[in-house]
Amino acid sequence: MSHLQPDNSNELIIQRWRNGIKLVRLTKSKRQIYSEYSVMDYLQLPKPLLVYFYNRENVFQNVNEALAETNGFESAQNAVGKTMYHVAKKESADELIANNLEVIKYEKIKIIEESLERKDDISFVGLSIKSPWYNDDNEVIGVFGCSLMLDSQPISEALCHIAKLGLLDAKGFATKNTLPGFQINGCYLSQREKECLYFCVRGKTASETAKALGLSKRTIETYLANIKIKLDIPSKSDLIEKTREYFL
Repeated sequence: MSHLQPDNSNELIIQRWRNGIKLVRLTKSKRQIYSEYSVMDYLQLPKPLLVYFYNRENVFQNVNEALAETNGFESAQNAVGKTMYHVAKKESADELIANNLEVIKYEKIKIIEESLERKDDISFVGLSIKSPWYNDDNEVIGVFGCSLMLDSQPISEALCHIAKLGLLDAKGFATKNTLPGFQINGCYLSQREKECLYFCVRGKTASETAKALGLSKRTIETYLANIKIKLDIPSKSDLIEKTREYFL
């Protein structure tokens, strides 16, 4: 396995390769074979899409500004060379890194809901599409990922960004049928949001739900607040009344 620093120059083209991606330098002979979406094209994508490259040691090699802002880094440049342990609580960072290591070990794409709990107690939930990153020798040198922030914006709008870059087609990384969670009144709820709503409908408090799911009370409250925003429901009582039928 090569230990050279992976090349992720902004002008390189991102191409699907095996079960992941490879960065290639576009030449005239390859122009008819490869698409022309570069690293820079991805890095310029705005929220809610977070874009990032990790090496095998889970050190950020390149990220977009949306990732830096969401994760709590000062800037995209400031994030490069750092790990999630710089900004996230240990338990949260451990979980995110474990997912990366699984992608590297099995050389398979992983579609998973991930929660981020920052050291400043700000929390987010995202749907991550993580894939192996190959070098010219076809060795896995890291992970390329896109994470969609599951807030008030419909997930379909966020997925559209990826689809336009060729990652969602008949032979692509993912289809809607592979996405976790479920929909209520046309709004996507993550698996964690679904679990929180399940306990809420059954009259459990945030503290009781937190104990059942092994999360903090603050995290549960954040999930429930996001659900009310997505469904445009102002109160907890209305939320229970309007979603009870989904859990009968």
